[in-house]
Amino acid sequence: KDHQIKVRGYRVELGEIESVILEHRQVRNAVVINQKDARNQDVLYAYVTGHQSLPPTDLKEFLSLKVPEYMIPSYIVQIEEVPLTSNGKVDRKKLLALDVTGQASIGRKIKEPRTEIERDLVGIWKSVLKTNEISIDDNFFELGGNSILI
Repeated sequence: KDHQIKVRGYRVELGEIESVILEHRQVRNAVVINQKDARNQDVLYAYVTGHQSLPPTDLKEFLSLKVPEYMIPSYIVQIEEVPLTSNGKVDRKKLLALDVTGQASIGRKIKEPRTEIERDLVGIWKSVLKTNEISIDDNFFELGGNSILI
């Protein structure tokens, strides 16, 4: 099955992202999958295994040197091992079923709004982007926003 998707208007081959992640010296295995968000947009998730703890910020920095921003997964989740089907293939359905609600989007910390204007803007972004994870330091476009969102 072809694992080519469209992210923010760009064609992306999930295997290409996996290959780049595997270049990181601490990564043992990597699987990238997409899942639809509340706006029916594709969001990239990278599931990685490694020899030791892999901070998502380190992996994001590594990827930013090698691929365009739209190819960097929104979520990087370290797992013990990649689940396999009885045929020995990656069980993508099991990966999708993992609870990643506690996982912060690539190493970012949510900074709450401090002023009325920041609160208003965060409220607008939450409504438009259909998410509750908005930090005052976030970039609208990196969160999936674009110039034609209403």
